Amino acid sequence: MENLTIRPVQSGRDLKAFITLPYRIHKGHPMWVPPLRMDERSFFNRRRNPAFGKTDTLLLLAWCDDQPVGRIMGIH
Repeated sequence: MENLTIRPVQSGRDLKAFITLPYRIHKGHPMWVPPLRMDERSFFNRRRNPAFGKTDTLLLLAWCDDQPVGRIMGIH
């Protein structure tokens, strides 16, 4: 992973990659119960989730070449 970069989630496309990444990483794992995508989209929507108005939040994606490989959510 020598081409690993960490970039903030800035666009709708980035947010979609952030939300869908666990579905790709954990696909096929027998013990993983995926959350509803609708719930995930609501949770990470800054206008719909009042917690975003009360905290400083940063969403980051780790990329290897053109593939997201990890995600980070920082909350202060």
